[in-house]
Amino acid sequence: MLAVDGRYPTFPGRNPHSTDGSRELCGAFDNVFLYTYPKDQVAKRNFCFEMACTYGLDFIVVLDSDSFIVDFDQQQFEFALERCHRLGYKYMSYKFFNGKRISWQFPLIYSTELRYFRLHNVLRHTCGFYSMVPFIPASIVPGITVRHDTLCRSRSYMSRRKIYRDGRKPKESETRVELGYAPLHWRES
Repeated sequence: MLAVDGRYPTFPGRNPHSTDGSRELCGAFDNVFLYTYPKDQVAKRNFCFEMACTYGLDFIVVLDSDSFIVDFDQQQFEFALERCHRLGYKYMSYKFFNGKRISWQFPLIYSTELRYFRLHNVLRHTCGFYSMVPFIPASIVPGITVRHDTLCRSRSYMSRRKIYRDGRKPKESETRVELGYAPLHWRES
């Protein structure tokens, strides 16, 4: 497992890395490789793809530090990923819920052939196409269910996250329009 930690430079805070116990949890397992990479969102996410390629991986599975695997069938999951690879899928999703119901189905599993382009939610394939992540229909890969719990985040973190998101709204909206997408409509969370 690859873990990449590091505060985005424009995210308010003093620490260059996580202080929520994530680093210590990663250190408790021999098969977790922790990298510190305090860069902007696009650079950090592309670093994840590069590291996955370095290890010869075909896909990356995204899990945030406030996400938990609640059901996992390794054999079924690996079989499904192998099938997706053979069929040429570039992005998939997994069952993802926020406590009460299955939530969104935008991609959370990505081919390592993809890279982020200019924004944290625009993907570019090696052949050159661009896609906005929230608008890509994603097939659900069986064998894994993940629960997302924002309540694991402190009030302080959520406050800093709001400042960070508000600060990037103008640039993101401008870039989205430039790339031919609708202006950004933010949902508060």
